[in-house]
Amino acid sequence: MQAGFKLNELLSTDIQLWQLAVVLGATALLTRLCFQPTKHSNVSDHKKVQLELSKNNESLARRARSEGTKLVLVVCGDLGLAKGTVAVECARATLECYKRAQSEVPGVLTVWEREGQAKVTLKCTGAEMAQLWQQAENAGLVASNNEKMVLGIGPGPISLINTVSGHLKLY
Repeated sequence: MQAGFKLNELLSTDIQLWQLAVVLGATALLTRLCFQPTKHSNVSDHKKVQLELSKNNESLARRARSEGTKLVLVVCGDLGLAKGTVAVECARATLECYKRAQSEVPGVLTVWEREGQAKVTLKCTGAEMAQLWQQAENAGLVASNNEKMVLGIGPGPISLINTVSGHLKLY
C-alpha cells in the first residue's frame, strides 16, 4: 500500500473496521501521553495562574450577583452575511463562550444560568472586531477566539460588558 492512501481504499482492503478503530484509539492515546506535562514543569507558576483565575472568578462573581449578567454577540456588519450564517455563527460563539466560562469564571456562569442566560446581538465594522476582542480580554471577560464573523463576549457583569460593547448598535 502507498503512504498516501485514502480512507475508502483502506476500508476496501482486508483490514477490518475494528482494526482501524484500534489503530486510531492507540494513536489518540499516544498523542495524549506525549502532550502530558512533564514532572519538570514549573508547578509554582501553574499554581500562581490558578490562584489568579480564582481571584478573578470571585471578583467577577460578586459583581455579577449584585448587578446581573449578560452575553453579547457582536456580528460583523461589513460582511453581509445571510441570516442562517449569522444564526450558526452566533450559536458557535455562544457555545465557545459557555465552555470557556466553565473553566475560567464558573461563578459568573452560575449567576448567568440562574438569571435566564441573557444574550444581546450587536453589530460593528470589521475593523472594530479585533479591538473589541482585545478590550474584552484586557477587562478579564471571556471572549470567543474567532472574531472574524461573530464575536462572543461574556457571560459577565453587565456594567463590565457595557464598557467594552456599550457603544454598539443592536443587530
